Amino acid sequence: MYTQTSARYYAHALYPLASGYFIEALQELKGVQELVGADKKFRYFLSHPVFSLEQKRKVILEAVRVGLHPEVERLILLLVGRRKIGLLCSIIAYLQVIHQECTNTVNVQVESAMELSSEEKEQLTAIIARQVPQRILIDFKVQAELIAGFIVHIGGRIIDASVKTKFRRITDSITQAVLLNQVR
Repeated sequence: MYTQTSARYYAHALYPLASGYFIEALQELKGVQELVGADKKFRYFLSHPVFSLEQKRKVILEAVRVGLHPEVERLILLLVGRRKIGLLCSIIAYLQVIHQECTNTVNVQVESAMELSSEEKEQLTAIIARQVPQRILIDFKVQAELIAGFIVHIGGRIIDASVKTKFRRITDSITQAVLLNQVR
């Protein structure tokens, strides 16, 4: 609970400073998070007290390969200095929630078994827009393991119209029926 509270405070502190270039700041934070999450040695380096904050700053900036906005850089260095770089994932999530609340938008992710045509995307977007009062930002992804159909993630809700889920439900029903018959 403490870490989530801390992440929320950091996100609320950064958002007003970075709201003018929020998307870029978010991408920078995600880039640093990918670096930290991908390499165990890098995490060890960032958490080791032998290395100075300036040495860590140089390595981070070299690893990112692009300049960071000053506020993003200060947040990263603050997290590194306090050994709280592990909060970065939660901070990013809270920043997205804060941004959605401030801009009255909701992120929607549509996973489909195959690439949807532009007409299908437009139709699905129109249907979702009628159901959601906020402005929507839709991200379409292809997930071949769905077999057919799609899954829509709207905020915390999930609408699952995939064949994979239907097969799983049928399998579960058959398994339960077999188990009940064995018990009798």
